[in-house]
Amino acid sequence: MKLLTRDRMREIDRLTSMNFKIPSLLLMENAGGAVVEYIKSNIPDYPKKRYTVFCGSGNNGGDGAVIARKLFQLDCPVRVVFTSDISKADGDNKTNFDILRAVGVPTHFARDGAEWENAKMPAMTGDVLIDAIFGIGFRGEPDEYLAWIFDSLNERNRERQTLIAVDIPSGVYADGGRAETAIFADTTVTFGAPKLGMADYPGRENCGKMVTARIDFPEELLEAEDIDLSIMTDDDARRMFRPRKPDSHKGSYGHLLVAAGEPGMFGAAAIAAEASLRAGAGLVTVLTQEELRAGFEARLPEAMLIPYSSAEKLDMKTLLKRLEAEIGKRKVKTAAAGNGWGTDDFRRELLEFLIELPALGLLVLDADALNIIAENRNLLNKIRDCDKTVVMTPHIGEMARLTRLDIAEVKETKLRLAMKFARKYRVWLVLKDAVTVIAEPSGKAWYQPFGSSALAKGGSGDVLCGLIAGLLASGYPPLDSALMGSFLLGRAGEKYSEEFSDTGALSRDLLNEVQGVFRELV
Repeated sequence: MKLLTRDRMREIDRLTSMNFKIPSLLLMENAGGAVVEYIKSNIPDYPKKRYTVFCGSGNNGGDGAVIARKLFQLDCPVRVVFTSDISKADGDNKTNFDILRAVGVPTHFARDGAEWENAKMPAMTGDVLIDAIFGIGFRGEPDEYLAWIFDSLNERNRERQTLIAVDIPSGVYADGGRAETAIFADTTVTFGAPKLGMADYPGRENCGKMVTARIDFPEELLEAEDIDLSIMTDDDARRMFRPRKPDSHKGSYGHLLVAAGEPGMFGAAAIAAEASLRAGAGLVTVLTQEELRAGFEARLPEAMLIPYSSAEKLDMKTLLKRLEAEIGKRKVKTAAAGNGWGTDDFRRELLEFLIELPALGLLVLDADALNIIAENRNLLNKIRDCDKTVVMTPHIGEMARLTRLDIAEVKETKLRLAMKFARKYRVWLVLKDAVTVIAEPSGKAWYQPFGSSALAKGGSGDVLCGLIAGLLASGYPPLDSALMGSFLLGRAGEKYSEEFSDTGALSRDLLNEVQGVFRELV
């Protein structure tokens, strides 16, 4: 699903009315109706609940007026609190404010602190509180009395009361960031498409569950090719998922080489290799040190091995010749490198060999492969100029090393930075964070919002590398591999948190959950 900036959303509003002759008043009616339909479908015993709709004086307030009127017409107990002066309102919002008063919906005013003190008690008796105060145009800080209202809403009794934000929580900026005081909603019903500021933290935290209502905006405007930003959804995952054909065999799903592992770091290599098999790779061969052979044979008998001895490491020319022959004989086209690997000169030469080897067309680089590149920046130019599909999967710290920026700057500018890096070096960049950014060489980018804090543990990145590599080897396109891999990991984390907790997950627990995620997609 596309992700919209404030200006693009305004342009879609304008074009919908100008080119498609859908009046803005009808769009406002549809927006309010969409929130009421959400209430009817998701609030148990909704006719018996008490509703308070907080309306500003702008278009978001107009949406709120439609909601209040429709609830009133359904005989729901509803009241409206106007949080600003509506006497100067004009256009569609004024029309809906006038209708609201004409039909007799009870109203209160909270245009300053004194008025809020008078309105607060009846307003806060609502079981369902609806935030229609500020929309996508808001930027800055709310006035002091509005901050008091926001605080009251945020301090609601969460066992009894639920809060629904209309289009975007008040205080969240449509293009990213939020005010010091902003609404924290349980659900946000957004119109047309999600807004950029809702996709990532801090604004994402304010949105709660996000529901998108199209409200008759034309699809050709919402899904226009020149919109560079998207956000991954369950529907995207279902569309990308490729069920296996009944007459297929292991050769149908590719052969992956995993170059990983050194003594003391066996786990990272084993996790990545197992994840690639769980993702569907038909065959997996692990290129690793002889000392790790017994561990792989015990933990992952499904994987084949190309072990190399300490003596072979001293004769790099002979070893690389043997590896080239093995890769050709096994018809390996895809490789993943870096998990628990080390960063010495031997690994640097091995990485350069994998980048330059013509037989390999697909390459996933993670962990120590990225650290090697950060210390040997000429490899970035080799990656840019190689005739390969290359996926790089740095976390924020690794990205800081790759770009030689400090972590705070990477975190602050991660979308723009990821898009620039992917375009410059012609890679598919998966920049891992609480909300991951996937950037394409074309300059487009996706947010991947699935996940939980169960993933905040060593080994999660190795799982992701293996999932992406396994999908890539088995025939998924590079974008779908990156998106599906991060989706599988994110949903696995969510499922573990739902069933157990955020705290105790191990990487192998996440791998076990992946099978359940695949089942959801069928």
